[in-house]
Amino acid sequence: MNPKLMRSIVDLAAFLSLSCEDIVQPDAAVEQLERLASTLGEMTAEDRHVFAHYVNGLAHQEAHAGNDKSLASFLKTLPENLGIA
Repeated sequence: MNPKLMRSIVDLAAFLSLSCEDIVQPDAAVEQLERLASTLGEMTAEDRHVFAHYVNGLAHQEAHAGNDKSLASFLKTLPENLGIA
């Protein structure tokens, strides 16, 4: 899979999940995350594995970079929450 495309998906999911309700209406965010999960669920098993591995790598980088811990925590659970792990 294309790393730039995977990063765009991760960034979108993080924005929808981590933004306060002044920025993104919570019900709309959940609806879009469910649509995203449904679409990603249609990928091949190999592509789901590649994407999950990519996200896990990002989570590891964030955790060890000393950046925002909420992002690292979010990334650790993203593949499972999207139903692709």
